[in-house]
Amino acid sequence: MKQSPKHCRVKRKLHEIRLHGWSSSSKIRKKLPVYMNLDELRKLFHFLEKGKRPLALRNHLLFKLLATTGMRRQELVDLKWEQVNLENNTIRVEGKGKKERLLPLHPIVIPLFHLSKSIIRLSFTPC
Repeated sequence: MKQSPKHCRVKRKLHEIRLHGWSSSSKIRKKLPVYMNLDELRKLFHFLEKGKRPLALRNHLLFKLLATTGMRRQELVDLKWEQVNLENNTIRVEGKGKKERLLPLHPIVIPLFHLSKSIIRLSFTPC
């Protein structure tokens, strides 16, 4: 079966493009994440520590957990109290592909966990 001259020209042009690195199958470059430096992180923590709003303690704890454990966002969103072990200072998280990881807790978040837990107990105790 003969190919049309137009088809041959298109095929030749695609071959030339691939030779010069313009392949349509080449990977698209993604932007690398931008991380906060230590000074920016300290400013954020200082701001969170001054918070007086109802969810300030929760936000403070969440941001410090993200910064100190390397948890993924979804792991943090899915976190339950049963996964936090304050006796061993660890958190058990289920990450990508249902893989379970055990993360150590940094000493700066442990008092926040205790405070948060005591506030929850106080708000749910019957009068």
